[in-house]
This record gives sequence, C-alpha cells and structure tokens, in this order.
Amino acid sequence: MVLKKEDLRLFGSSLLLIYESYGPNSMDISKNNSNSDSNSIEPIFVSVKLIDFAHSIIQPGLGPDNGCLLGIENLIRLLSEIS
Repeated sequence: MVLKKEDLRLFGSSLLLIYESYGPNSMDISKNNSNSDSNSIEPIFVSVKLIDFAHSIIQPGLGPDNGCLLGIENLIRLLSEIS
C-alpha cells in the first residue's frame, strides 16, 4: 500500500466506493448461460479509491498516518467479509 511509504497526513479525505452486482432481481443474465441457476447471484465488482486530498499535508520524518491506515485496513477487512 502506497500510504505506508509516505509521510502524509490526511485530515479529511473521501472514499469513492464503486459497487456493481448482477443479482437475481436486477438483470437476468443467466438466460444466456444454460448451466447457471436463475436465482444465482453473479460475482460482484468492488473498487475503492481514496480521493479529495484538499486537507492533507506532507510532514517529512513523521512516518505514515496510522489512523488513516487503520481505517483503510478495516474497510478492506469488512469488504472482504461481505464478499
């Protein structure tokens, strides 16, 4: 993770979450695949981007922002548990 290598302090940034899924009630794409069950849920796509660095500063010598890293690691863990 790039943030572990930077002396960056993020006082306020945003996360952009992109979640895509084709479930049994959205688009029935299983009609094209005769081997799949019509009630099965297709694999999901999740993308997480850290955006909006307006309130961040570089402070050489202080190491990475442990609070930011903790939050991102928890988010990764939670998204992994969901999928």
